[in-house]
Amino acid sequence: MNKLIILAAFIFGMSNIAEAQLRTNPNATTKVVTEDDKQKLASYKSLLKALDTKEAWIRSNPEELKLATKNGWFVNAEKTRKDVLAKIALIENKTK
Repeated sequence: MNKLIILAAFIFGMSNIAEAQLRTNPNATTKVVTEDDKQKLASYKSLLKALDTKEAWIRSNPEELKLATKNGWFVNAEKTRKDVLAKIALIENKTK
């Protein structure tokens, strides 16, 4: 009889623990990151790396630096960076 009471108390306790774990944050929503999002994220990060590489090359060449500055390349690159960083943040926030 004593073992039966202990077993019942154990089962009751475990079921309460399991239920509590399921209800840790009932208002939280889970966002799924799709394979398409992962590909976009990789593409955006690749674009940022390409911009950095091109900028380094331009800055190392005085003639290209003068031409790029004259044509507004740095302004356009900065706009592109901001847009891409915003898109990356949007995708990364889906996982949080």
